[in-house]
Amino acid sequence: MRLIEYDAAALTPGEWRAGGLVRAFNPTIAAVPGGYAIAYRVVHVDSHHRRIAAALLDHDFALVPGSVTPLSDQISFADPGLDERARTWHADPIYLRLKGRLYLMWNDGAARPSNHQFIAEMTDDGRHTVGEAREITTRDRRSLEKNWTLFESDGEVYASYSYRPHRVLRVDLDAPGPIVVAAPAFTSGFTSNYEKVFGVLRGGAQPFQVDGSLLAMAHSSFKVPEGRVYRAALIEFEGKPPFRVRRMSRAPFDLPSRAGTDFAHDKLNPDVHDVVYPRGLVRSDAGEWIVSYGLNDERCALAVMSPTQVEESLGPPVRTGYSHRSDDRPLQPLPRSPRPDVSEQPSLPVFWFDAKGKLFDGFVGGRRFATGNFGDIASRWAARRMSGVELRTPLPGEPRMLAIGSVLQRAQDGDVVWGAGVKGGSEPLPRGIDLDVRAVRGPLSIDYLHRAGVSTDRVGQLFDPGVLFPRLFADELEKVEPRGGDRIVPHYHDDLLLRRRHYEHLGSFVSVDTTPLGMMRALKGADRVFASSLHGVIFAEAMGIPAYWLAPIGGEDELKYHDYYLGTGRTKIKRFESLEEAMASDPMPLPRFDIDAYLETFPHDSIPRLSVRAVTPGHGFDFKNWDRQHLSRYFGLAGFGVRDERGIWMTSRRAAITTTVRTTPGEAFEATLTFAPTNPGTLPEPQTLRAQANGGPIQVVRWRRAGADRVEVTLEFSAHSTETALQIDLEARHLVRHPAAQSSILGRAATRLGAADTSALLGRTLSRGGEALGTHAYRGGVLSGLRIASLGRRA
Repeated sequence: MRLIEYDAAALTPGEWRAGGLVRAFNPTIAAVPGGYAIAYRVVHVDSHHRRIAAALLDHDFALVPGSVTPLSDQISFADPGLDERARTWHADPIYLRLKGRLYLMWNDGAARPSNHQFIAEMTDDGRHTVGEAREITTRDRRSLEKNWTLFESDGEVYASYSYRPHRVLRVDLDAPGPIVVAAPAFTSGFTSNYEKVFGVLRGGAQPFQVDGSLLAMAHSSFKVPEGRVYRAALIEFEGKPPFRVRRMSRAPFDLPSRAGTDFAHDKLNPDVHDVVYPRGLVRSDAGEWIVSYGLNDERCALAVMSPTQVEESLGPPVRTGYSHRSDDRPLQPLPRSPRPDVSEQPSLPVFWFDAKGKLFDGFVGGRRFATGNFGDIASRWAARRMSGVELRTPLPGEPRMLAIGSVLQRAQDGDVVWGAGVKGGSEPLPRGIDLDVRAVRGPLSIDYLHRAGVSTDRVGQLFDPGVLFPRLFADELEKVEPRGGDRIVPHYHDDLLLRRRHYEHLGSFVSVDTTPLGMMRALKGADRVFASSLHGVIFAEAMGIPAYWLAPIGGEDELKYHDYYLGTGRTKIKRFESLEEAMASDPMPLPRFDIDAYLETFPHDSIPRLSVRAVTPGHGFDFKNWDRQHLSRYFGLAGFGVRDERGIWMTSRRAAITTTVRTTPGEAFEATLTFAPTNPGTLPEPQTLRAQANGGPIQVVRWRRAGADRVEVTLEFSAHSTETALQIDLEARHLVRHPAAQSSILGRAATRLGAADTSALLGRTLSRGGEALGTHAYRGGVLSGLRIASLGRRA
C-alpha cells in the first residue's frame, strides 16, 4: 500500500497564509480531467476560522503548482436567512459524482440546536462552485448531521443516511428552492460483529459502483484508555433498491499513517487519541483504489492500494434482518374505530426523576432504591398539594411542570418552571426555547436561562420549593414525636462510604431513600443536620434546624449547592471537608424564608393548559406502558388483543389504531411506528407487515427467516382541520401461534378431554385460525411505540 502525505502549508491558499500555522486535513478526492481534485479543511492554529480549500493533483498524485484555491471564500447561499455560523463554518467536504455532474457537500460542524449540511454544484476541475449552495436535509433527522453519502442508481440519486440500519433517502437535486428535502426510500437491517467492538459505522466517502454493488469507505470511532480513536472500514451494499448491505470489514481497515499518535499542534478535540478519517474513494485507470483521508485533524493523506487488498479486508456476507420499502398495492382498511373519549378530570404532567429500582451506591455496594430519592419525589408531592389536581407522567414531547430538583437543563418548549434549578456541567439550553418561568432555585439558574435568551420577567422569588414542606404538610408533621440529637443525611453517592467511615454514628444516619414526609419525620427534633444531600440541607433549614454542608465525596457537582445558598441571600458559604470538621464548627446562620410570598408564585393559571390530554405533533407514546399512561384515553384499538410489557400485540391479520391529532389545516405529518415481529423459522415464508395511515402510501417490511429485528415504519398523513382523525391500518402476512396461548389451550384441553384428544383439538383450532376460541392464540407482532411529528416544522 502506497502512502502520500501533503504538507499543510503547501495546501494553504496564499490569501490565507497571513493567519500563521495551519492544519489542512480530511481531504475528499474526485477524478477530473488531467488527474484528480481534492478539497479539504483548513484551520489556522490560532484562529477559529473553519474553511475549505481545493487543489489539483496530477496522475502521480503530485500537487499541481498554482492550483490551490480558497474555495470557501467563493461560496454563496441560496437561503439569505442563514446565521453567521452556517455561512462561515465549513467542515468535512465530500466530492460527489451524480448524474454526470460534480458536487461538493459539507456541514457547519456541531452547531446547536441542530447543524446544517450544504451541497453545491462544482466546475469540472472541482475548484469552483457553480451557482448557490443549498441546504440538504430530511424531515426525520438527528440534531447533528455530518456523514450522509450520496450515490446514483438507475438514474436516481439516493443518500445513505445511516448504515445501522441502512437507511436510504431519495434525493431530487433538481427540485427548486433553497432547501433540498430528501425523502425516506428504503431501510434494511443486518447483523455484524464489527460495531460491537469498534463502534457505530458512519459515512465517509461516496459509494463507488463496482460489479453490481456499491463500495464505500466509512469510519467508526471507539475509546481506548488514552482517548478516542477514529478508523476506516469498508462496507458493500446492493447497487439497486432496496440497497441491502452485503459485506463489511471484519476489523478496521488500516490506512497508513506516519504520524501515529503524534500531534504537531494542540489537539482540536482534546478527547481524541489518534484519527484516521476517510472522505474520498476513487479508482485509477490502472484499477488501483485511491483513498483520501485526514490524519489527526492536521494532515492530508492518500493511500493507493490494489483490488486484492480491498477484497481481503471485506468479511463474509452479512445477514440481512429485514428490508423496508414502499408499495403501491392497496391495503384494505378496517372500519374506522370510534374516537376515544378523552374527557376526564384535569391531571397535571410533572417531570421528576424516578430513582426507584436504580442503583443507590453506584458500583460500590450494589444497593438499589426501594422508594426513590426523597428530593426527586418532593417535586410531585409539592405540585399535587399546591395544584389540588391529580398528577401524571408526561408523555415524550408534552409540555409539563418542572418543580423541585436540578432539572432545568431538561426543559423543553412549553414547559412551566416553578422552583427548579440547573445542575453543574449541563449543556446549554437551545436558543429560543419557549419557557414559562415563575420561580427558580437561585441566581445561577437565572444566569443559565439568560444565556439561552429565556425571559425571567415573571420570576419574583428565588427559592427551592422544598422549603415549603413544613407548611404544606404541617398537619401530618404535627403528629410526629420529635427526637433530639444529630442527623447525618448523605447524598446517595456518599451514603455507603460515610457509613463505613463513621460507623460510630450509625444511629444518626438518615437515608435519602424515603418519602419527603419520611425525611421530615426523621429530622424532626434534631439539634443539628450534617448533609451532603442538598435537600437534606434544605429540609433541615426549612424546619429551623441548623444544617452543615458536607463536601460531596461521590463526585456530585457543587453548583446546585451554591445556587441554593446564594438564592437565600447568603454569600459566605461554609463547606466542610469532613464530618469531624463540621461537628467541631459553627453552622451557617439559618435563612429567612418568606413562605407566603413563595406560595403566591405557584402557576395555578398554567394548569388548564398543561392538563389538557391531546395528541399533538412532537408527542411520543410508549405502548409498553399502556395502562400506566392511560393510553386508552388517547387511542382506539382493533385487532390488538393483548397488552403486556412489550407493547400491544396484533392478534388478527388486520389491525388498526385510531386517535385524533391537533393539527393545522393543510400541514403534513408523520406517524412513526416501532414494531417487532413474531417470526419463527418454522414459517413457510418470513413474516411481512404492511402499514398505512389514512389511506396514504403503504410501507412494507419483510423480515428474513427467523428475523426479529425491531423496525421503525414512518407513514405520512395530512391535516384537513384543527382536529384530524388518524387511523393506522396494519396487515400481517402470517400470524403465529403464541407459545403461552398454545400451552393455555392445551392445558385446558387436557383437563377436559384427556391427553389422547388434545392433539385433535389443536388441529381443529389451527384450521379455524384460533380466533373462534377467543383466546388470542395467534399473534402478528408487537407495536411498542408511536411518534407524531410535523413535516413542515422539521423540514
